[in-house]
Amino acid sequence: LLQELAGARLTYIGSTTKPKTKKVIINLGLDFVTRISGVKVDRATVKGVLKGLGFIVKEKQDKKECLVVERPSYRQDVTSAVDLVEEVTRIYGFEKIPTTLPAVKPQQVTKNKLVFISELKNLLVGLGLQEVITYSLISPDILNGIFDSKERLASINNFLNKEQKVLRPTLLPSLLDCVSHNIKQKNECIAIFEVAKTFQQKLDVLKEKWCLGIALCGTDARLTTQGLLKEEFGWLHLKGILEAIFERIGLLNVNWEMNPVGNGFQIKVKEEVIANILKPAVETLNNFDIKNKEAFLAEVDLDKVFSLPKKEKRFVPLPKYPAIVRDISFVVNEGILIKDIIDRLRQEAGGLLEDIKVLDFYRGRQIPEGFISITLSFIFRSSERTLNEEEINPLQARVCQVLEQSFQARLR
Repeated sequence: LLQELAGARLTYIGSTTKPKTKKVIINLGLDFVTRISGVKVDRATVKGVLKGLGFIVKEKQDKKECLVVERPSYRQDVTSAVDLVEEVTRIYGFEKIPTTLPAVKPQQVTKNKLVFISELKNLLVGLGLQEVITYSLISPDILNGIFDSKERLASINNFLNKEQKVLRPTLLPSLLDCVSHNIKQKNECIAIFEVAKTFQQKLDVLKEKWCLGIALCGTDARLTTQGLLKEEFGWLHLKGILEAIFERIGLLNVNWEMNPVGNGFQIKVKEEVIANILKPAVETLNNFDIKNKEAFLAEVDLDKVFSLPKKEKRFVPLPKYPAIVRDISFVVNEGILIKDIIDRLRQEAGGLLEDIKVLDFYRGRQIPEGFISITLSFIFRSSERTLNEEEINPLQARVCQVLEQSFQARLR
């Protein structure tokens, strides 16, 4: 009519019907249905469910446990065998699938050295220290009083200046240089650390190792429940930091001994020195322009620490029953090691003793010269019941008796 009445001209003839979709054939194994869904569904049920949803299901001739499923054209969302399993379990009933834990095989986690160093840095930052990064090239002159084996220095042939003449064999001079710089900037609390490599020349072979260096100087300022607490850094601050490190990594059989020079301590594990702690002499501090200050340094051989056996970590549930805490103060000769006292009291206090903590130590006018006042906190707890006073009083009396008889302590 358009051509006849209006003179129209035909340009295109098209079809408005939808194009034919390709057949999608999916192979579905019954063992695959069981493995994915977690429940065993028989062949008849699988076929019945899929046929009821409009799928064309045939059995594979060469494999009886495998079905050949043709997808209907209106189910474009089904593209793989996993989609078919979802359709089967949806109709079969999710409530019929038993609740089971996934089969996870335990694997031993091994840490490489870089991961170990990264965790160590995070721990030190959490303890309130700040990380510094210094140059590996130093002047041999600043090693006086710190590193005396000059024949083991690794020298640079084409050094730019005398301040960068050798590779550092220890981190301690670099840390003292940082301490000096911070003192000049009026920084009163200096608690820094560095993790880096040190270098030593042995028989024409350059040996390098990872080390941790720690330096404390000035006043430690901490915010406590009683307000801002300030105290001068000392041996115990450095000892506490190192003990926290060894406890976190699970180092076993750690022993502290006075070094041969007498200006610090050596930390040993099975007669092998893994760390050195020292208090530099006044002459050494003057070389770094550190006046009227005390500094406490530590250097840990991380290569040795990383290779040593560690304590196996086990899960311990939270305690169900409350603890009973008893604090005991006493005066004892300052030549007696607190470690020896605590080790002996652990043996004598019985199985109900959970932990012993050092609360306080004091030297002053009320304490005779050559003696020290110590306060220990004893934590008693049972995993089976709530303890009472009648059970703890004899243990406390035994502890006091050991202090008086074995260590000639005077209770306060």
